[in-house]
Amino acid sequence: MIQFTIEGTGTFELGETVRGHIVWTPESDKVPRHFTISLQWKTLGRGYPNRATVSKVNVDIQRVSEGQPITIPFALQLPLDAPATYIGSLLWIVWDICVDIDMPWTTDHHAEVRLNILPLGSRKKGRLAVQRA
Repeated sequence: MIQFTIEGTGTFELGETVRGHIVWTPESDKVPRHFTISLQWKTLGRGYPNRATVSKVNVDIQRVSEGQPITIPFALQLPLDAPATYIGSLLWIVWDICVDIDMPWTTDHHAEVRLNILPLGSRKKGRLAVQRA
């Protein structure tokens, strides 16, 4: 099981750092081959899909015990030149923090949590939290 805790409200401005922690409860004593926490945006809706990973942390886990939770803190930097969250009638731009756990000889794990990303300077100007078309 994977649980997310994000500092703040889940709304961030471009250029800010997204901080929080992941709690992973392993289902076995198998050590993962790779454990990655990433910050990604993607488009949904009509047209060609697009996506980008803007920040990524590889976590080195040496030992696990079945049923014993592991807490992993993270800090992921939002770039200044990425698109902000957008919800339109034909296109959405959404942001996620993703966790990917590559397990040996069994099913891999994936989980994500959605974020709201504002354009640079939006909090000062009092704009809406999500831009709508």
